[in-house]
Amino acid sequence: MRQKTISRTSTFAWSPGQHTPLLATGTVAGAFDANFSNTSQLEIFDLNLTDKSPDSVELHQPAGVVSSSTRFNRLAWASPTVDRPYGMIAGGMENGELNLWDANAILNGSDDVLFSRQTNHSGPVRGLHFNPFQQNLLSSASSNGEIFIWDLGNLTKPYTPGSRSAKLEDITCVAWNNHVQHILATSSTTGYTVVWDLKSKREVLTLSYPGATGGMGSMGNMGQMGGGRRGITAIAWNPDNATQIITATEDDNNPVILVWDLRYAHAPEKTLSGHTKGILSLSWCQQDSDLLLSAGKDCRSLCWNPKSGEIIGELPQSTGWTFDIDWCPRNPDLLASASFDGKINVHSIQSTSDNESGSAGHAIHESHDPFASQQYQNQGPTAAISLKQPPKWLRRPVGATFGFGGKLAIFRNKPAPPMNLQPGAVAPPGAPTMISSVTLANIVTEPEIAQRAADLEHALETKTLDKFCEGRTQTDQTTAEYWTVLRALFEANPREQLVHHLGFDKQEMVDQVAALTQQMNLNSNTSITSPKPDGGLQNHRGSTTEMNALFTGSNADLLGDEDAFGNYPTAAPTSEFKVKPSIPFHIYPASDTDIDKKITRCIVAGDFDSAVNVCLHDGRLSDALVLAICGGPELLERTQKAYFERCASTTPYIRLLQSVVTGDLEDVVRNADLVDWQEIVVILCTFARPDDFGKLCESLGNRLEQQWTTKAQAGEPADDIRCNTVLCYLAAGNLERVVSIWIQEQEQELALSGYEPSTSEYERNARSLQAFIEKVTVFRKAIDYVDVAISGNPNEDNPEEQQDGHHKLAALYDKYTEYAEIMAAQGRLSTAIEFLNLTPVDYHNKENLAVMRDRLYHSGVDVSKVPAPEFPFEPLFVMGEGEYQQQQ
Repeated sequence: MRQKTISRTSTFAWSPGQHTPLLATGTVAGAFDANFSNTSQLEIFDLNLTDKSPDSVELHQPAGVVSSSTRFNRLAWASPTVDRPYGMIAGGMENGELNLWDANAILNGSDDVLFSRQTNHSGPVRGLHFNPFQQNLLSSASSNGEIFIWDLGNLTKPYTPGSRSAKLEDITCVAWNNHVQHILATSSTTGYTVVWDLKSKREVLTLSYPGATGGMGSMGNMGQMGGGRRGITAIAWNPDNATQIITATEDDNNPVILVWDLRYAHAPEKTLSGHTKGILSLSWCQQDSDLLLSAGKDCRSLCWNPKSGEIIGELPQSTGWTFDIDWCPRNPDLLASASFDGKINVHSIQSTSDNESGSAGHAIHESHDPFASQQYQNQGPTAAISLKQPPKWLRRPVGATFGFGGKLAIFRNKPAPPMNLQPGAVAPPGAPTMISSVTLANIVTEPEIAQRAADLEHALETKTLDKFCEGRTQTDQTTAEYWTVLRALFEANPREQLVHHLGFDKQEMVDQVAALTQQMNLNSNTSITSPKPDGGLQNHRGSTTEMNALFTGSNADLLGDEDAFGNYPTAAPTSEFKVKPSIPFHIYPASDTDIDKKITRCIVAGDFDSAVNVCLHDGRLSDALVLAICGGPELLERTQKAYFERCASTTPYIRLLQSVVTGDLEDVVRNADLVDWQEIVVILCTFARPDDFGKLCESLGNRLEQQWTTKAQAGEPADDIRCNTVLCYLAAGNLERVVSIWIQEQEQELALSGYEPSTSEYERNARSLQAFIEKVTVFRKAIDYVDVAISGNPNEDNPEEQQDGHHKLAALYDKYTEYAEIMAAQGRLSTAIEFLNLTPVDYHNKENLAVMRDRLYHSGVDVSKVPAPEFPFEPLFVMGEGEYQQQQ
């Protein structure tokens, strides 16, 4: 089945690592695209095989790309190392260069991607192969019989396998033996295939293709065979047999694949005939030696059984020569082919239909195209290769199947051991010839996720969520801000911890004010509370100490200080006063104004109300406040109000003080500039009543969320504002709004996570979901959240919760369901059923959830605290034959 298509006229190489399959492509030499472009690129494509949408069949954007000054004859990809997690890509270039690129640097978009450029070859490099035992050894070959062995750890000077062979001219292919690491084979346009022994540094065997008309010759001194010669384009070693090798020829008159056994190299062991024109590429499956791919100039790609010589499958035909074909080394279900029609097709041998055939096609002669003497109708994206035999990894007598709850059932059938029989005795009838065994294993595909889930459960059981939050603060830097606030919610004084988190240290401010006051006293040599000529304090404001005292009368419970002026002043006992020096003064000095005299008369008469009115009329606000203290609480309250009305509009901190004194913190939340949102939160933590704190924080969060939405719609960066919004909703204990934003963050993180070839999409989603579930679970526990949709006890705080199946936490229920599926797949069935029970029974996804609830309930886990779910299916009564006849 065709999985993906890459529109490139390129040679390619599969990634050999254990990550998701990648494909490197290099613009092939000797061909042009429709625009006759002479550019050359090395590209890496992520096949994204999990995406099955129709639009995803054709790949357009590579995961990494780098330009090249010359085109490619051959690509090879080395296995990953510690320093290079995605290995090294080698390119055999048409100008004779051997270039080495760091695949990881290409994927990361780095500028420094070219590891080495070697120019030792004198002609185009067409042979390239990494040693399967020592990936640091690379063989390269070119024209004039040049063969070099490179050590990637020391590229200063390559070495040769021996003296240059007289049988080789332009080398077309090199291949290391799959079992003996010092054996190398090379093929040439002369029709010879030479086998080298690098230990003895000499050629040990020469195989010759006799051609269409030439006959077989006799063996020479080195195993050479005489006869006519045609170019050998591809060779491959048997993955199971060290002495078996196959060669293919580009001879259009006799396009055959020869199977050789080097122990009897006088003639080919077998000849495979099926192509109608020359063969250009071979690939022997490393996981199953019964599968061999070949492709050639007849635009056909065939799959052979080399043992029987039978063609067991064929790929959909291309419209141009197929010049490269190869199995995926990690997943042998996949193979890729490249042709001169400008496409690289990735196929799977897992056919989805018995009627699909890769050999169907209608031929249309195109004599003007030298690369496509036959054109075929395009096959649809589901065209498949149907093998006549299953591959080795799918054959019995072994098999496996996944079960619910992360279970894997494996069966094995092994031959029975021989029986100890007496000479001449025969085995009794019915004696077992095979022994069968079944193994049931628990498979955890995501151990990190499973461990994190276990850690969360342990923290819940041991009531150590505060330590859990502290640990997440240190390990998850991207969400450390959230975890710090969640940690504060478990403290005895969460408001104080929140103030400290926002950077406000009360003792530090006290020390700063004390230092400032001391400096002012040293500079002026006078007290800050010294009387001014107008009879009040400068600018009608007092010092910090006096202002605290002046405003404690009506709101001492908010400010936290005792009312120092709660009672009218009375004369203290004489013994409490120190004898002061006699300083005469006039009650009505000559310098007094009429206003001064009126105020004095009011004080003498004890009429503080009138004295305050005169001071207010004359703008003596400080004097009015001092007099109001002596006039009682009502007078002080009226005087405060008058003071605020005159000063709050011009002095911001007076307006702030007004809100604190009058208890109108809503004014601060709604009207203060959001630049100072931290100060607003600290004010609420310091002065808000417990019943009002949550609503005020929620109102501030609403303002921040509106600002964040506006900036996001305008395309401006607003992640910091979103974080501030969440902090306010956390302080307010608003689970619905916090969950809504966290879900947006999770989905955005997944969408913008970029290319991570080392992890699958499933793993990335599972990690992101685990982090989300941890935050939500800890937050619910911190605020003791009760979901009325599950408890069935709606209250006044949740009037909007509907009973018709529509829930305000539906998005959270979706995440719980998804998380339960992941936990069940990892074998954590108790965790799965716990989170599944956090969804209401009338949830919109009721049918799927009902099936999962039933499976979990009967999975063998402890369900003593879980109510039995309803059976997810309606029973259908099927009467027996006798009952049916009686009814008739």
